[in-house]
Amino acid sequence: MRKTVTVFGATGVAGSVCVDELLRQQVFNVQVLARKSGQASGVAHTASEMHAQYDVWQQADARIIEADATRHS
Repeated sequence: MRKTVTVFGATGVAGSVCVDELLRQQVFNVQVLARKSGQASGVAHTASEMHAQYDVWQQADARIIEADATRHS
């Protein structure tokens, strides 16, 4: 049984490389908590670049989950 690794955001260069490497290794289930569109993050990639990246990751079996940073439990 594979363990799951969750990466929050992954919108910067380091986060993207981390997700790419985890997927390349094929050792873990990978899920990415993606910020909702319009949430500030100080990212290095544009929203359209990140949506394209999410599509690539999903094709590599990553799970993309929209995170709501404004909701508190």
